[in-house]
Amino acid sequence: MAEYVGFITNIKPEWMDLAYQCRINGMSKEEAKPVIEEKVALTYKAKENILKTRRVLETIFYDTPSWIVEDSLGVFRSLTDEEKLPLYWALLIGTFPIFYDTCRSVGTIAEYRDVVTITQARQPVYEKWGARNIIHQAVKKVFQTMKDFGVVVATGKPGAVSLTKHQVSQTRLVNYLAVAVLSGTGSSYLTWESIIGNRALFPFEVSHVTQADIASCNSICLERMGDDVVIRLSQ
Repeated sequence: MAEYVGFITNIKPEWMDLAYQCRINGMSKEEAKPVIEEKVALTYKAKENILKTRRVLETIFYDTPSWIVEDSLGVFRSLTDEEKLPLYWALLIGTFPIFYDTCRSVGTIAEYRDVVTITQARQPVYEKWGARNIIHQAVKKVFQTMKDFGVVVATGKPGAVSLTKHQVSQTRLVNYLAVAVLSGTGSSYLTWESIIGNRALFPFEVSHVTQADIASCNSICLERMGDDVVIRLSQ
């Protein structure tokens, strides 16, 4: 398919941290470039890898209009590393369809297997995107990002991982995940159950947050549809 892939390298939490600091400090995209490149160069020596990483971060924090980024700037410094995880996840699945589709594939397989392999996860992604080399590499980069974020753990067998679980109990963070799922699915509306049960959110368990709690989020609307209440993105 011709859909833009975009996710061309793995992303580490500390690089997301830095990109947020650049935005919080009011840096323009041009001003942030050397700052990001200097940080990434501590990991990568090849200029191509440094530039790829910078471009992914620019896509998230500068090139793609994001209510999640704008809303979270004021509270970012108060978040713990564990609380940043669902925020970063929301940005990744909401910005890159290939990231969303790979995560959904992993979450689906994990419903009936304790261990997931990259080969298993690739197949549903290939069925949607085509078995192209760029997709092969993108899924590999998503898997590495999952490892970097600690939501999957290597089992010792090549390409195989087990999954970890993380509690999300802040309404604001659940709002971000809900907005990202609505964006990632491309659905006009979803029920609360289908959002929090979305398999792309496999690392997270929502606790102490209800459908009523997210009603105050100005980026989504709750509406009655027959006997159900559905959630959609605000226009």
